[in-house]
Amino acid sequence: MKKKVGLYGGTFDPVHYGHLNLVLEIQEAWGFDEMWLVPTGINPFKINQTIASAVDRLEMTRLAAQDFPELLVLDLEVKREGVSYAIDTLHEIIPAYPDHEFAIVIGDDAARGFSRWKDVEEVIDLVPIYVGRRSCQKIIFELELLKQGYTETRILEISSTDIRDRLKRGLNCRHLLPPKVMDYITKTHLYS
Repeated sequence: MKKKVGLYGGTFDPVHYGHLNLVLEIQEAWGFDEMWLVPTGINPFKINQTIASAVDRLEMTRLAAQDFPELLVLDLEVKREGVSYAIDTLHEIIPAYPDHEFAIVIGDDAARGFSRWKDVEEVIDLVPIYVGRRSCQKIIFELELLKQGYTETRILEISSTDIRDRLKRGLNCRHLLPPKVMDYITKTHLYS
């Protein structure tokens, strides 16, 4: 039987409990064997918004996943030159792992712009899509098929943007992200 793996990509600038909650609850709901966190090198929708380097975001994601054996971190997009697209990642990993069955996991925030993904029709043909709830906003499914893998996950309305803003203002963020990630941010003076 093939190993069922969910791919959850993101800028993770920084990674926080909202990200972790989403992937872990989808894993439980749909019986994934593993969830692979895939930090983007350059997010096509946030080209001028990323604050931390790809290397820093990768390291924070690795630190966040350390306490969860079911979470693995894939550095493929960080190592790739240019903008990161899901379709390129799928073309690379599907043949490399023939004993795995992949799916893409996104939050409802990403579902709003899903139809703008590069080669979205091919992505849909290659893998199923699972959507988890990340916010209290009304969910808008641009594509009907996204409803099939929808999961009503616990809402932890946490955003990386808010965390960066709080850190700039010297406010506490230990309740929003894993301690190892907070320690890394403090040690490296990210976002200050």
